[in-house]
Amino acid sequence: MESAPEPVRFDDLPYRLVGAPLLGVGIGWFTGLYRGAVPSQPVFWAATAWFVVISCIIWEGNRWLWSRVRGTSNWLDRPVRRFALLALGSLLWTVTASVGLLVLGELMLGHAEPAWELIRNSTLVTLAGVAFIVHSYETAYLICERRRERDERSGLELARAKAELAALTAQVDPHFVFNSLHTIIELNEENPELATEFAVALADVYRYVVQHGKRDLVPLAEELGLLEKYALLLRTRFGDGISVRLPKPAPHHRDLRIPPVSLQVLVENAIKHNRYTDRTPLEVWVELKGRSVVVRNEKRPLPKPSRGTHSGLINLDQRCKLICGPGIEIQEDGSSFAVVVPLL
Repeated sequence: MESAPEPVRFDDLPYRLVGAPLLGVGIGWFTGLYRGAVPSQPVFWAATAWFVVISCIIWEGNRWLWSRVRGTSNWLDRPVRRFALLALGSLLWTVTASVGLLVLGELMLGHAEPAWELIRNSTLVTLAGVAFIVHSYETAYLICERRRERDERSGLELARAKAELAALTAQVDPHFVFNSLHTIIELNEENPELATEFAVALADVYRYVVQHGKRDLVPLAEELGLLEKYALLLRTRFGDGISVRLPKPAPHHRDLRIPPVSLQVLVENAIKHNRYTDRTPLEVWVELKGRSVVVRNEKRPLPKPSRGTHSGLINLDQRCKLICGPGIEIQEDGSSFAVVVPLL
């Protein structure tokens, strides 16, 4: 995916090294602040140097203000606040610095009385120039922010679609469907009640993926409810070979949310890459720690490692980064494998 370009900034070159000096000289010449001085006179060059200093000071002050506002207010989230801070800050700084430094320059150049009309005109022209430059920068910045937001939204949609597809694929896999139907047939003869329970759980898992797979976040309680139904399917199919241990959420976990189908993907990943039997069952622990959920399992590598691409973990990491900020954290040692998923 093509990334959004960085907007032009006040600290970009050659804008600071060339733009500010030319602006100072241009305003001084245009508004008559030279008072008829010509290049053959020393006062002309002294005035030019001072105009450049003034322009650079005003430029740097506005650059600092712009960087501060950029870090606290976003056009897309708080446009009124950002506009007010920029407009008021630039106005106060530009007028104060321009008038004060021009008066000081007049006195240093030996003029008995400051030319107030010239200072007023110069300040107004400077203010207009600053407004134009800030508007240009902000327009470029806003365009880039919108493009970045669009790219992030597209990336989120892609990651969500991949996660939903991965979850559906895990369930719609021909072997899974065949084995599930075969399990229902066998149970229907031996234990009709358990067969019905298995079929209902299977339908609930499908329904959850279809209904909630396109959402950014779901309540943690709903995700744990899905995992409980999924654990029933595993328990019915694999007997004692797979054990999923679920936590008991505390009251403060009630408001926490998580990207949908995250925990099922992690449990499926543990089953896919580890061996298990009724005598040596694979235990998967789901634990709540602060504002995160940890899915952990013992490492029992298969004799022939799975050729999986770990796309489930990659997609989940991308979704978490786009939705929650931090991505998943993988904790692995010689005996265990764990994935930490952030909660909101």
